[in-house]
Amino acid sequence: MKKVLYLVLCLFIGVSTYAQQKKTVKRKAVKSYTTEQAVVYAEDYFEFYEANTPYRSPPIARKISNNVFHIKVEVCTCYPKSYCYNDDERDCWQAKIYTLTIANGGKYRMEEKFNY
Repeated sequence: MKKVLYLVLCLFIGVSTYAQQKKTVKRKAVKSYTTEQAVVYAEDYFEFYEANTPYRSPPIARKISNNVFHIKVEVCTCYPKSYCYNDDERDCWQAKIYTLTIANGGKYRMEEKFNY
């Protein structure tokens, strides 16, 4: 009888210890990025993914949260793209807003924002 009681007591203590350990969840620290870092990510995006899209003026970033930014960039909308750099009176430059989300490990996602 003492052995059964001892086993039940040990089992009870083990289960309660496991339950307490499971309740304590380690929280990951959220890294906060600066607007300067967001501009670097935006320039990387345009140099690699939008290599055929000319843009002028460096991108301007506005911080929304720790890792989300709105990026303003002036892109060329004329065809052919050579008109963008002529001195004639054509207005080929249009400001576009993008949403930049920076994830862990330097990965990022940049999407054009349409409803603004």
